[in-house]
Amino acid sequence: MLLIYGGNGHNTTHDNSGDRCFSPQFLAYEIACDTWRSLKDPSPALLSSDVGLGRYGHSSILYEDSIYIFGGFNGVMLSSILKYSPGDCYRYTMSDECAKVKPGIKCVWNRDKNLCQPYNMLKTSSLSNVMYGPCDNVFANFTDLCQRQTMCPSCLENTYGCVWCGDSCFHEKCRKTNIKADIKSITDSSKCEEDVVRSSNCDKLHNCHSCHTEYHCGWQRDHKCYTYIRDFDNNKTEKAVLHDDLRPSCEAPCHTRTTCENCTLGL
Repeated sequence: MLLIYGGNGHNTTHDNSGDRCFSPQFLAYEIACDTWRSLKDPSPALLSSDVGLGRYGHSSILYEDSIYIFGGFNGVMLSSILKYSPGDCYRYTMSDECAKVKPGIKCVWNRDKNLCQPYNMLKTSSLSNVMYGPCDNVFANFTDLCQRQTMCPSCLENTYGCVWCGDSCFHEKCRKTNIKADIKSITDSSKCEEDVVRSSNCDKLHNCHSCHTEYHCGWQRDHKCYTYIRDFDNNKTEKAVLHDDLRPSCEAPCHTRTTCENCTLGL
């Protein structure tokens, strides 16, 4: 399991409340189950303390089953240490409780030993004795998860059992109401047709430097990142390769400004 804490939440994503630049949010990615989960934010009482839980640019390390988060920035440089302990599977004595353990730790019920234990402690030979698999009850609705995918590659490159149907993503098979005579379901991402606008992530890059990390993206004067495409005579298009001399120059990043004057100059 991959745990990600905090970050700079001042952006245009739907999760941003608009009043917190430095996030105290905890996210968990369950690698075996191919899914993201959100852990509860720290309590409001802690958020208002002098510790300052929201931060970005911090460091973390795993030590004896706990995560230690050090330093970071939330308007000032921080020197505090936060400790996060995901919990103990062995404290759960009922199988249904074991299966509902909150994100942060993955527990499974071992029928042979009649106890709840961490998934990573199981041996391969013991998997047949597990009542609840590591991904049971993780996905409430595969149909909904597939329909959230808006591009052919993202539709097919997951473990949800999705298929791509023309311009929509469905679970296991295309819906009859959405199938046209010339549309066949696609199950192999290598067969996805190139859709240069929908498959581009340029609009997700919110500053000049990040925009220019993609060969087909260009930063413009309206402070937005755009996808550049090239047209062909047969009405097909592809992403255009932008050479550095065709791109506008970006402002020098803060860490390269070595004097007070050039540090505060410009946007």
